[in-house]
Amino acid sequence: MGQAATKSGVVIWGAPETTALLSASGPGSAASSGVSPPAASLSSASANASPLAGSAPAATPLGGESSSFSASPALAVFAETSEEMASPRLVDALKNINSERVSAGGMQMAVVAHSGELYMWGANSEGQLGTGDRRDASVPRLVKALHGKVVKAVACSQEHTVCCLDDGSAYAWGCALNGRLGLHGLSIPSSAGLGVFSPATGARPEPLASACAVCTPRVLESLCGYFIADVACGPYHSAFLGIYEQDRTSLFTCGLGLNGRLGHGDEEDRHLPTAVHALENVNITAIACGAHHTACVTSAGTLYTWGGAAFGKLGLGSTRGSQLLPKHVSGPLRNKAVVSVALGSQHSACVTTDGELYTWGQGRR
Repeated sequence: MGQAATKSGVVIWGAPETTALLSASGPGSAASSGVSPPAASLSSASANASPLAGSAPAATPLGGESSSFSASPALAVFAETSEEMASPRLVDALKNINSERVSAGGMQMAVVAHSGELYMWGANSEGQLGTGDRRDASVPRLVKALHGKVVKAVACSQEHTVCCLDDGSAYAWGCALNGRLGLHGLSIPSSAGLGVFSPATGARPEPLASACAVCTPRVLESLCGYFIADVACGPYHSAFLGIYEQDRTSLFTCGLGLNGRLGHGDEEDRHLPTAVHALENVNITAIACGAHHTACVTSAGTLYTWGGAAFGKLGLGSTRGSQLLPKHVSGPLRNKAVVSVALGSQHSACVTTDGELYTWGQGRR
């Protein structure tokens, strides 16, 4: 969960007028040229076999201050949000919080405290902050619905968030379109979030609620038979790493199935977390979701990718079409053991046991 440090904090930077890596991503993906096979980027001394994917540990060897990329409205924790921030700045509202893990989405951020409490801020149009309303937050807000529980991992996407607890349960909230929350059959009152403006008090109504907005964390009951050890999400889908029978694993995915990003051999949406049967005989240790693709790492150091192949982001040698089932990434990674993986909108990265960082996919931005 990160290294012990004498000082803890959260540091963010980025361009406030953009939505970072996920701003231009949509349900489809256009084919174009890119770096298809993985290419080594850093020496073992600089990469140091650090984890890449999931909710990254917040404690670091250098002073214990955590860092993460962010964008508007997540940068609204600072007053001068109209200017780009080229250097990291400490989030003062969290300076007294011992931060354990961080996750940056397209429009919001999350921090897990050492106590297991979850803090979020940024855009909240679909209830993705889990605060029970749909108002944006310019300062970190405690997710009170999870108060008293211990959050172990969290993943933010553009309009939804997922997390898992120390008891192995998984929660999801935000936009439920395409089944990305895995809450099939959920019931949301049509009047949720409505209010009446009062001239006398100046009270403002909540924004009109989306019919697909889940504003507070909800447990994924369909996964209750598994210990959920990690979570990941892209803009339109989610992934959950489940453990059963002590050391066996199962990867579950749900949401938009376009481009085969769910790994089920088709492009159908899934409204409940569904096991990826192609991976049932491997032991998975790390998972990651991009805008159009998904990846996982096994205990043997094997990397699998699937989904949209545009820009060569799957690392399988193709820049067009889709890979509907998980496929082993070899090429420059042959005879290498992968320990972690991270996915962006149109590119991918992994770290090997010898500390080398490999990247591939779109390279022009």
